[in-house]
Amino acid sequence: MTGGRGIVAEEECIILFLRRCTNECKPFYTIEVRRQEVVQVRGAGNCGMTPEVEAFVTAWKQRALCAPLPAAAA
Repeated sequence: MTGGRGIVAEEECIILFLRRCTNECKPFYTIEVRRQEVVQVRGAGNCGMTPEVEAFVTAWKQRALCAPLPAAAA
């Protein structure tokens, strides 16, 4: 992940953790989001996305990042 704690503390980015339902305690992938855009997705050993993870992230982006914000949050 780029940047470090400062950009998270200043709310310039959000770090999300993707975990498998079958093993919620074990980290799987880390997702970095800035300005409503996925900037980076990395797994163990800094690996890139598998096709399974890429499909999930693509679907998640459509639901979570492309959806209009409620009026109170805008």
